[in-house]
This record gives sequence, structure tokens and C-alpha cells, in this order.
Amino acid sequence: MYVAVVPVLHLNWLCFNSARRLTNFKEEEEIHRLHLTTLLTSASAERIFSTLRRFKNYLRSTISQEHLNHVVILHTHKEFTGDLHIEDITKKFVTFNEHRRHSYVSESLPDVDEVLVKKQVWLYNNSITI
Repeated sequence: MYVAVVPVLHLNWLCFNSARRLTNFKEEEEIHRLHLTTLLTSASAERIFSTLRRFKNYLRSTISQEHLNHVVILHTHKEFTGDLHIEDITKKFVTFNEHRRHSYVSESLPDVDEVLVKKQVWLYNNSITI
């Protein structure tokens, strides 16, 4: 039987013919299993490191390590964070603390939503693009 060069087909052939394989095929099967697993896991790690490299080139030393970690994780997993409602999160953040409520909302602007929209526009205009 012809064994294909592609590792997946080779591994399938080894598993299918497990009753009659030799001892060196067991080691080869284990190597192929490790190789296939490494291919799947290293893609996300490479994506994280390339994102981190681009981000660090942009900011350099103007950001703390903890903040950098949080931002890179959010950017790397943006498919999960894309559905978050920023307005609700911002409103909860502002109204949670009395000091923040006074800092973000003045007496001349009693509408919290209006102030939050202005803050979000400012944050959007001053945000970085990765």
C-alpha cells in the first residue's frame, strides 16, 4: 500500500493498519501525532507574538507590562470582544464610583449619556490602530 507524504494521510494509514504495524511504526505514529498537534497550537501563539511585536513597536515604553498584556489579549481574541456594548460598560464604570460620577458628569451637563458619547468620541479619535 502506498503511504502518502501528507502527515494526516500517513497517520490515518498507520491507525487503520494498527493490527499489523511494526514497533518502529508506533514511534513514527507518536511523532506524527506530536507534529500534528504542534501545527495546530503554534498558529495562535505566532499570531499573539506578531500582534505583540506590532503593538510594542507602536507604544514602546509608554505602557506598563500589565496593561500591555491586557490589551494584547483583547486584540488577539477580538472575535469574542466584538459583541461587547461599550456604552453599557462605560456607563457602569462611571456610575459605580461617586468620584467618577462627579468627574465625568458636571452640573451643567446632567445627561450622563451625552457625556459618555463625548468621552467615547474622544477615546475613538485618540485610539491606536493595530
